[in-house]
Amino acid sequence: MVFSNWLIAGMAVLLVGCATHEGIPDLDSPAPKTVALAPERFIGQEVVWGGVVLVGENREQSTVFEILAYPLDWQGGPDVTEPSIGRFQAVGQGYMETGDFPSGRALTLLGTVKEVRVGQVGAADYHFPIVEIKKLWLWSPPGVIRPPRTRVGISVGFRL
Repeated sequence: MVFSNWLIAGMAVLLVGCATHEGIPDLDSPAPKTVALAPERFIGQEVVWGGVVLVGENREQSTVFEILAYPLDWQGGPDVTEPSIGRFQAVGQGYMETGDFPSGRALTLLGTVKEVRVGQVGAADYHFPIVEIKKLWLWSPPGVIRPPRTRVGISVGFRL
């Protein structure tokens, strides 16, 4: 009886440990750099990308965020300990409060690649994938980067 209680408790811990941030789809999305190199292959494709907001701008009928993309971590958030994987622009329809998305704010989004536009990063031309936002997940407060999670492993084995 005691063994079965431990087994049930252990299974519950494992299931909780496998959970991601609520609602983030598990899509194997191409990196923004990959999309910028061959945009015609990705137009209309749904992506899940994460990154850090560089700048946000309200326009007449939309809000545009320039985002420095990072690979996603085990929770579905941007892993800023890894090298960036390019930039993209996320477009939200209508007015979005850019104060809620200041420079440095980490986010993950689900969206659709609409096109690739040439813009500027400093004096250099840059091909920005344009992603229409369907859903956003905000991470740590502005200026706070989540530390990497320490993982604990459980194993059963023996040594000779």
